This record gives sequence, structure tokens and C-alpha cells, in this order.
Amino acid sequence: MSHSTRPDQPEHQYYDDEIDLSELFKKIWDRKFWVVLITVVISAIALSYAMSVTPIYEVKSVLSPPQDSQLVDLKESKFQDFTASQIFQRFIYVIESNTLKREVFDAYYNELATKEGASAGDIEVQFDGFLNNLSFVVPKDSNNSIGTLNNSILKLTHHNPQLASEIVNSLVENALDHARLEMINDLEMERLSNIDQLNRKIEQFVNIEYLTRLKKITLLEETQKNAIQQKMDQIDIAGRRIEKEIFGRLEVLSEAIETAKTLKIIKPTSLLSESAKIISSQVSVNAELGDKNNPLYLRGVDFLQAEFDSLKARKNNHLIFGELRNLDAELETLKSNREIEILKARTNDALYIDDQLKPFYIKLSELNGINADYPNLAMARVDREATPSLHPIKPNKKLIVVLGVVLGLMLGLFIALVIPVIPVKREGK
Repeated sequence: MSHSTRPDQPEHQYYDDEIDLSELFKKIWDRKFWVVLITVVISAIALSYAMSVTPIYEVKSVLSPPQDSQLVDLKESKFQDFTASQIFQRFIYVIESNTLKREVFDAYYNELATKEGASAGDIEVQFDGFLNNLSFVVPKDSNNSIGTLNNSILKLTHHNPQLASEIVNSLVENALDHARLEMINDLEMERLSNIDQLNRKIEQFVNIEYLTRLKKITLLEETQKNAIQQKMDQIDIAGRRIEKEIFGRLEVLSEAIETAKTLKIIKPTSLLSESAKIISSQVSVNAELGDKNNPLYLRGVDFLQAEFDSLKARKNNHLIFGELRNLDAELETLKSNREIEILKARTNDALYIDDQLKPFYIKLSELNGINADYPNLAMARVDREATPSLHPIKPNKKLIVVLGVVLGLMLGLFIALVIPVIPVKREGK
């Protein structure tokens, strides 16, 4: 065997190295029994540990945002618009809440408990362990928001895969129910709030119309009152004028009666029949009784006295004079205002502003027509339910055995190479 050498390096050093290496292999070969024994023992220990340690399984449920068909009820409600991501986000808030996790933990506590008769502190420790074994992975898009096409995974690790799958499915089911119930309650509260607001707006419009109607009635009544007062004044003026005319008529009749008595005209007569009587008195007559220019006394005392007594005894001129009758009729008409009566008799002002209230009624009809149960609403879609896993995630038995073999071999070589050297060094001392 040839070697390249440097001028300052002696050739016998390489010879010593070859001797040492050969001696090393010789020592290992001489102690091969210990190397094999230690390797077998360590490997056996590793294999025993791998076979005795409790296996841990991982079960998972795959979830994703709801489909459009599961949001039909929300879209038909029209009073609020939700996206699938927003609905799924509400579901995530619920499923990640410790309150819901505690409910499920308490429901399966007997199966999850590591020892019986645990104290409150032990229960909290076990619950913390349960939370550490439970995880929920939600993929996010570039905007750090929930993607509608990505699947979210709920995972639980436990030594009992059947129990773990039941817990995961129960947690998902409870989260779906709780999130749906909260969503429906929020929607119902908002629906009722919108209905209340619309009713308040309708009430405001109706109140405005009511106040407008009262104002109109007041104005009409004031106008009516003024018109009645004016008409009563007209009647009073006309009445006084007629009374004055009657008083003048009584004076004329009184004079005519005195004249008729003087002439001894008792009965109505004409100038022709009385001409002989009055010629001697040199009374000149040129007209008949029916002439408007005939003297009033020709009607005779009886006639004139009867008219005088009738006028004197009259108490109500309204029944005699057409002017007063007409004024009385007009007064009665003013006292009976049909428009005021109709406005006062109105019981539903909303009917008279139907055009203004129609948009509110349409919205109310839509809100009242919403099925508050939202039967088709789903907060998430379960793409895959949790099922018991057949393969544990730990321990990795193959890796443990391989590491045991490697560790045992390394320990065996160490013992074979190092321990024999120590006594030699001591002898040299």
C-alpha cells in the first residue's frame, strides 16, 4: 500500500495508524458477543416499550361552509343578506367556544375520566388535557378570511378511537344545533325589531293624519261659527227692520181706523157706493177700492181693526216674512256641516293615507310571511363524519424498534471499544 508523504511527516506514522485500525476491528470482533448482546437487549427493551405503550389514535371530521341550497330560507327572507362564509364564521365561533366543549366533555366525562373519584381540580386538569388533544384547523385565504372552498378539520387524539369519533361527532352536532339556534334567535329578534319599527312609522303617519284631521275640523268649526254668527246678525237686522215696518203699519192703520170711524165706514166699501154720502161732505173720490191709491180707511173699521189687532198680537215674524224664513233656512244649513260630521265620524285615519302606508304594509307582509323556523338553514356542511381510525398516530413502533437497534448497536460498540482501553491505561500508570 502506497501513501504520499510530506517532508515533515515521518513515514512510520501511517504504519502506526494501520496497526491501530486493525487492532480496533480486532477488539470489536473479539467482543462481538457483547455488541450483539447489548444490541439485542436494547432492541428488546425498545420493542417491549413499543408494544406496551398505549396507542393514541386521531379521528377527524371535515367541515366546510354551507351550500347555497342550505341558505335558501335566508335569501327568501330578504331582510338581511348573509354569505356562506359569514354563516360558517358564526359556526366556528360556537364550535371553538369552551362552553360547548365543556358541555361535551361533561357528557362523556365517565368515559374520559382517567380515575374515579377525581376532585374538582383533577377534573379541570383533565378538561385542559381534553382541550389540548382537541384542535380545529380553519384554512384562510390570502385576505386572512375563511375561504368558501376550503375544508376545515376538527381533530381529537385519544387512546379509544371509537369514543373519540363519538365525541367529535357529538361536538359537531351540538355546534350545528347551537349555532343554528343562535342564528334563528338573532334573525327573529331582528325580524321583530323591523316589524316594530315599521309599526311605529305607520303609527307616526296615522297620528300625523289624525292631527291634520283635528286641525281641519277646528278650522271648519271656526269658519262655521263665524258664518253662523254672520247669518244670525243678518237675521237680527232683518227682524228689527221688519218690526219697524210693522210699527209703521200699525200707525197707519190706527189713523185709518180713526178716519173710518169718523166717516162711519164700518164695512169695506167703494167710492161709487159712497159717493152720495160723501158729496154732501164735499169729499172728492176718483178711484175704486181696489185701486192702490184708494184711501186705506175705505176698508172699513172692522177690516182695519182686525188687521191692526193681528199685527199687534203677532209674536213671530219669521213664519210670515219670506226673507226671515230664507235666512232661518240658511242658518240651519250652516249649523249642519256635513264635512265636519264626516271628519268627526272617521274611525280609521290609515285608510285615507293608504298610498303613503302601502310600502310599509308590503314590507310588513314580507316580514310576517317569513317562516321563523328556517327549516332548510344549515350553519355548515359536514363533508365527512368522524370514524374510528384503525392506525394509531403514536407510538411509531417501527421507529422505536429501529432506534432501539441503533442505540443498542452504538452502546455495544462503545462498550467493546472503550471499556477494554481503561484497564490498559491503568496498568500503564
